[in-house]
Amino acid sequence: MRYGYTGFLLAALMLQIFPEESKAFLSNAGSAVGPLCIFALGGFVYTFFRYVLGDLFLFNITHFFHFLIDKFFNNGVPSSPTAYLRKEMGVAFGQRRQAYTEITRELFDEKTAQRLKIDHGEINMLYLTSVVACISSALLFFRKANATHILFWSEIAAFVFWLFAMFMDIKQHKKEHRMVISRGRKDVEVFLKNRGYI
Repeated sequence: MRYGYTGFLLAALMLQIFPEESKAFLSNAGSAVGPLCIFALGGFVYTFFRYVLGDLFLFNITHFFHFLIDKFFNNGVPSSPTAYLRKEMGVAFGQRRQAYTEITRELFDEKTAQRLKIDHGEINMLYLTSVVACISSALLFFRKANATHILFWSEIAAFVFWLFAMFMDIKQHKKEHRMVISRGRKDVEVFLKNRGYI
């Protein structure tokens, strides 16, 4: 789903930006290889998004904005799982997101963990749409085509989808923070100790 969504969204945009080249490529690739190429492209973009853009930049920016929201609008009381792991559990910097990911996957029952995975997957679709819109903006810019209005709306779409993704991610983090708190401090502490985080 992740690779297919990303690949076919990119393919649709490529048909608009480079119509002749894209149609020629898909025609030469054929009905069997063409979709596989689209999935491969989607897999590459998703992996780059997930492990480079996401882990190094986007997700950390979201957690930082969540920290600022708590600081200025929640009297400094953390409503983020990573802030809770820092303030209440003493998990070291650089390990909090990994610890938080393991909590969502392993601390809860299988049904809950699967639901959380689906929720994050849907939010990632918003991030991915923003990334794909950025890619299309870059291609339009470097192509130097007479499409200034399309470039403008592509940039607006990238920004708006990023804001939506960040808003929904923070909302999801607040929900997961409440879920972690409801498990009780002792359960969370034992879980983290068993995995070497504290």
